[in-house]
Amino acid sequence: MEGTYLTWKHFSVSEYGPNLIRSLSGIQFKGLAGDYHFVDGQLHVSGFEIVNVIGTGGLVVGFWTRENGLVRDLSTSSGTTPTFSTWKDHLNPVVWPGITNAVPRGWEIPTNGKKLQIGVPVGTFPQFVKVTKDPITHETIVTGFCIDFFEAVIQALPYDVSHRFIPFGDHDGKSSGNYNDLLYQVYLGIYDAVVGDTTILANRS
Repeated sequence: MEGTYLTWKHFSVSEYGPNLIRSLSGIQFKGLAGDYHFVDGQLHVSGFEIVNVIGTGGLVVGFWTRENGLVRDLSTSSGTTPTFSTWKDHLNPVVWPGITNAVPRGWEIPTNGKKLQIGVPVGTFPQFVKVTKDPITHETIVTGFCIDFFEAVIQALPYDVSHRFIPFGDHDGKSSGNYNDLLYQVYLGIYDAVVGDTTILANRS
């Protein structure tokens, strides 16, 4: 002791420490979280209960054990072949918000709803956006790098987004205005979005 402070040199290791460790390592009992015992000096995790929380209650979906992976019932997991599967057949059904077993797909436009109106520029750089018409069906065809990129993003979404491209031009294929005019259509609610070689500027945001 030096003054009012303790120094580490005055501390010593208890001679009962090794005996205490051996005694604790050999203890086995059943606690609230399952069987309590050590394996190779590490606390053995017997398993986890998977609970589906619903409001103030919950339902048991299944259990996870190191030996058997995901199982529906612990009573049937002993001695079985490890599955390590998330198949719904191996677990009790999950109840999702709205009290349904249907897995939510996120935000999705109904297939019978209005398609997103996507405005595209006309008469600009064809490598980015090119608007042509089928000579037989007279259907508008929109191609280019920006269109391919947009379609790739749409395909990567986990839900369907119905949309159609609307050229910002007249029937003769001439543009109806500049880029500012095109983006202003989004503000007016005529288009839901614009796809093309547009630049984000202060007066456009």
